Amino acid sequence: MIQIQHLTITHTKDLRELVHDLNLTIATGKKVAIIGEEGNGKSSLLTLLVNPKAHFDHLSYEGTINKPDSPQVYIPQQISDDLQSLTLNDYFFADTYDLDYATLYRLADELHFDSNRFASSQLISSLSGGEKLKIQLIRELARPHDIIFLDEPSNDMDLTTMTWLKILSNILIKP
Repeated sequence: MIQIQHLTITHTKDLRELVHDLNLTIATGKKVAIIGEEGNGKSSLLTLLVNPKAHFDHLSYEGTINKPDSPQVYIPQQISDDLQSLTLNDYFFADTYDLDYATLYRLADELHFDSNRFASSQLISSLSGGEKLKIQLIRELARPHDIIFLDEPSNDMDLTTMTWLKILSNILIKP
């Protein structure tokens, strides 16, 4: 369960409130979508949910976020610059202490990503937006997790991947 109490998020440059006095409880096993116009704090809220102790230069916040200290997956809108400079080989195999390789290869197959590319020297920056999303889904979902945070996952998603994600969410979330 994730519980948010009296959360207010303010943009420090223009002092605009992105979120005002939010109170929300998300029960275990529930799916939640945060919907709103661009620039109104959806990603900021999601980033705080991922890491309530994070510090941001452009945001201030007050209130409390309580969530279980359990493994989570976070896939941001855009892959970070640090990761863009990695090869696929480094991305998949440099920090693998918690990867389930059977799941990794199964997900690659399900998402139609050639797993032979895992060991390649191709830079992540050279991948299409859809391929970048797929490699994040493959690697992150092959790690232990109880919570999945996806920040605008459909931006670069093809219909096959979108259908796969919908099926996955129905399998993972039982009413």
